[in-house]
Amino acid sequence: MHLENLLKKVTTKKLISFYNIVEKLKTTMRYDNQEGIADSVADHSFRLGVMAYLVAEHYNLDIDKTKAVDLALIHDMGEYLHGDVDQRKIREGVVSKDDKEKLEEEGLNELKKALPRTMRNYLSNLWEEYNSLSTPESKYIKALDKLESMLRISNKGYKVFMPSFTGENDGAQAKLINYADNAVRSYPPLACLNSIVKNRIKSEFDKVGFSWPSSCNEFLDSGCSDDLVQIVSFLDTIENLKCELRYGKVKTSMSESVAGHMFKLAVMTFSFAKQYDLKLDVYHALKLALVHDLGECFEGDIPAADVHLGEISKEEKFSIEERGFKKL
Repeated sequence: MHLENLLKKVTTKKLISFYNIVEKLKTTMRYDNQEGIADSVADHSFRLGVMAYLVAEHYNLDIDKTKAVDLALIHDMGEYLHGDVDQRKIREGVVSKDDKEKLEEEGLNELKKALPRTMRNYLSNLWEEYNSLSTPESKYIKALDKLESMLRISNKGYKVFMPSFTGENDGAQAKLINYADNAVRSYPPLACLNSIVKNRIKSEFDKVGFSWPSSCNEFLDSGCSDDLVQIVSFLDTIENLKCELRYGKVKTSMSESVAGHMFKLAVMTFSFAKQYDLKLDVYHALKLALVHDLGECFEGDIPAADVHLGEISKEEKFSIEERGFKKL
């Protein structure tokens, strides 16, 4: 029994070490940290995790939904070491796709050193599956990954797609608009979601009279249900959680986004359950981790310290969060 407890302590310490490394993804910025567009790897992975279960349930997809959410949460973990390599750098030839993959693999290998064996093997298998696109789940998350990014930038208006913003030529503009197309062709159930994104971009072009590239017409006419349009509206709203700070409105060394917090909690949820083979519904637990603070979308986080200091009651805090959740 003493040896068993000792091994459990060592394993738990390793998991904590892993969580401390994952923490860095909250400040690892994407899009070359470009002002007005950048979000963190943790923020992006949070919304991708929400999309993974929400879209799968909407379409009643015949996939392993728990694995799909796990893939969404780990798919960019290798970026903790060298950061995110923006697609623009690949298009410009500054970095090759192979180099990007090597940098991410190097990061993941460093990350795995912190993990106990069970989780190390599981993370390795997930990573290999995602990058080989060998399963329906990996193809699904690869396509959703690109669509999450496109949902974000398509919300920023037409200027994001102009050469004056991207610093690229018109050919690159079309590549950006079609960014998700290849992945969606590999997972056709997401054609409607891609259609919503591309039609949103096109409407921005139409507003200001800009010419729409004819090479970007694929998927424009895919029919979409009202339910899916509502889901996209919901995803637009929870985008706010990437900017909502915890531990007070003023940014400090303690600050993190609500989205980043829920990302890490979801990672802790699946990794702890996997390592210790916990007898619980892991998929349900993952969903709880990814939704528990959604009510903070509108009025932000109320720090626990404010409750302890008597500035607001626990009941008032709950009431505000519940009101926010109902708005969603």
